[in-house]
Amino acid sequence: MPANLPPQYFEAEKKYRTAKTTDEKIAALEDMLAIMPKHKGTEHLQGDLKSKIAKLKRQPVKKGPTAKKSIYDIEREGAGQAILVGPPNTGKSQLIKILTNINPLIAPYPFSTRKPNIGMMEYENIKIQLIDIPPLSADYIDPWIPNLLRNTDVIILVIDISEEKPIQQIEKTIESLKKYKIDFIRSDTAEHYHPGKVYKKIIIVCNKYDLVKNQNNYKIILQQYNNRYPVITVSSKTEENIKEFKDLIFRELEIIRVHSKAPGKEPDLNDPMIFGKGTSVLEVARSIHKDFEEKFKFAKVWGSTKFGGQKVPRDYILEDGDIIEIHI
Repeated sequence: MPANLPPQYFEAEKKYRTAKTTDEKIAALEDMLAIMPKHKGTEHLQGDLKSKIAKLKRQPVKKGPTAKKSIYDIEREGAGQAILVGPPNTGKSQLIKILTNINPLIAPYPFSTRKPNIGMMEYENIKIQLIDIPPLSADYIDPWIPNLLRNTDVIILVIDISEEKPIQQIEKTIESLKKYKIDFIRSDTAEHYHPGKVYKKIIIVCNKYDLVKNQNNYKIILQQYNNRYPVITVSSKTEENIKEFKDLIFRELEIIRVHSKAPGKEPDLNDPMIFGKGTSVLEVARSIHKDFEEKFKFAKVWGSTKFGGQKVPRDYILEDGDIIEIHI
């Protein structure tokens, strides 16, 4: 199936090729990914772009003597990054405490979070970086926040579902972010693409579900948003749906875990390599060593193949949990 890429894609690709900074490259690649039609013919290209984005985001920030330093320089760690946003008193700090075991300040009054709370969420054999930022306001957002959100992988919008008007919590937060050209996608991004905006994955988290007395609010949220964004109910008090919440964060990152294996030896299943969905065998080989691309003969894969140790070609698309043995 042909890719049938629109003209806007090639304009974004030109920006990527002429980009001088890492942030500019990431922004251009994310534009390319957002514009690209999502079908079978672009699966390989999607995986390639996601891998490039992930690789750039894992690079350490270069600091020069004239570089402007943010009040909070947060180094990316782990297999991916997600940021918790939302109005005051929705329970974000309690959630990140449960998910990562850090101990942020938790208070019954609004705006108790004044600086980012950073923790690592363990998910099976990987760790995912979670960041809880100060509440967003329609009138003011701390200057360091928009850039942090533009470069993250997933935005987690936390609301208090027990309040009377939860829809307003969602809409006000989304509108606050749109002022900074941050928009959200789930599927069919090409039709809604606007140049200059950054499109991010979003999860709507209905917290304090244990306090809900009727289901009307949740039903309204599902009707309005569930066809566009993932929606989940949780309780930071009873820890209801926390495991399902972790699963959802992992899925929305759209990453796969790949284990390398030397011939005749057992694979290391504790420290997987991380790639974007749609990554091919050759892309994995190239990431291990640049010479592997030219010397590549074939690979054996355990996991997604019909039988263990099956020989696969260089363009074989890997899946989460695959074990790969490269022969050169």
